[in-house]
Amino acid sequence: MAQTGKIQAHMAAIAEYLLAAVFITLGGTMYQYTAPLGGYLSKICMAVIAVAVIACFFLKRPYKDKSCFLRGIIITAVICVYLAVFALINPVNVKSYLVQVCQAAALCVYVFICCGKDRIPGALTRYSKLITAIALISLVCWIWFSLIRTMPPTGKVDSTWYSTFYTKPVSTFYYVYFEPQGIKFFGHVFVRNCSIFTEAPMFAWHLLIALMTELFISRKLSWLRTCILCAALISTFSTMGYIFGLGAVILRLVLALVRSRRYRNMRRKVKIAAWIIVAVLVVAAAVISLVLLKEKLVTYSGDTRMEDFKAGFLGWMDNFWTGAGFGNRETIFIHRTVFSQSGFSNGIMEVAAEGGVYLLICFVGPFVFGFIDALIRKDGGLAIFAVLVFVMASITSAQYTCLMYFLQLFMLLGIMTIKKRGTQQQ
Repeated sequence: MAQTGKIQAHMAAIAEYLLAAVFITLGGTMYQYTAPLGGYLSKICMAVIAVAVIACFFLKRPYKDKSCFLRGIIITAVICVYLAVFALINPVNVKSYLVQVCQAAALCVYVFICCGKDRIPGALTRYSKLITAIALISLVCWIWFSLIRTMPPTGKVDSTWYSTFYTKPVSTFYYVYFEPQGIKFFGHVFVRNCSIFTEAPMFAWHLLIALMTELFISRKLSWLRTCILCAALISTFSTMGYIFGLGAVILRLVLALVRSRRYRNMRRKVKIAAWIIVAVLVVAAAVISLVLLKEKLVTYSGDTRMEDFKAGFLGWMDNFWTGAGFGNRETIFIHRTVFSQSGFSNGIMEVAAEGGVYLLICFVGPFVFGFIDALIRKDGGLAIFAVLVFVMASITSAQYTCLMYFLQLFMLLGIMTIKKRGTQQQ
């Protein structure tokens, strides 16, 4: 029986690795936006999600705990009905929207039914490990191919990321490393480490989620993985990556200091000295972040982000309660200036403009609940994770991805233990 249990645990882990691989593949990779692979890839990934979730259901056997199983079914049903009703309220691009609902529904089954009793869904830690492996490979490729230039690119792919009307050729090395972006740094042009992603900020987004999982969620901090993720983050030349990465590391140090037994036994003068050092680090990080942010805002990219926020907000005001409909960016584009008429970089404003308050609740609500739940449970790591991920998600165009849905559902996982905690307190 013990041997059978181990085999099932290993198979469940494989299924969770498949889920994590889908989070990455459909999270802004070049494979997703390469003609004609992209169209087939999304269908393949949908099938993988279904198979992985079904496998987790039968391998984890959550139905053995009837009360937890029933609660998971109810929560999943409520979320799915709420999302589906929007298609009736605002029937725009219904087919595309229902595909998103199906993805969210499958992940609801995994999070609330398959992992209802777990504090951390296995797919989150598997995701962090996969991103670390990708980061390590990308670092080697970036140094060897982009910096030292040991050999020319082995091929090119036609990317549809930049426009729906034309494709752009992007250099690749064996299809495991791409060079879609460069940057001018101290008078020199460098290739940004984008790894397998369409742009450096998208790679930085994944690196930050993996880094924050290591720092605030994982039961045991792996310094090796943390160092690899930080090194890869530096190579992206991403302002967002630098600001949030630096902030996350400092907050983790503060958290470790507060939790430390040595801190509790320190003399008052030593404690004051420790907090002075922390305060200096925080001020230094704030100054560095402000300098980086100021530099970012005077660039074309910074102008575009500010323009996107303004246009998205005005589009939301046009249809405050239910928005203009899923995928309907026209309500945003009419408020933009001529210089930027394609793409969008602000996640929270796009959700607000397209879904109004109705879908904005789905975007903001989980992080608010996760933060409050973390405070009640006195889990400082989860509280910091909720705040940082919410802020990053708001300024990143990753709102309609499997990874985002998974993170939002993870924030709601505390619902599964509310009754138990109430009983224990009594």
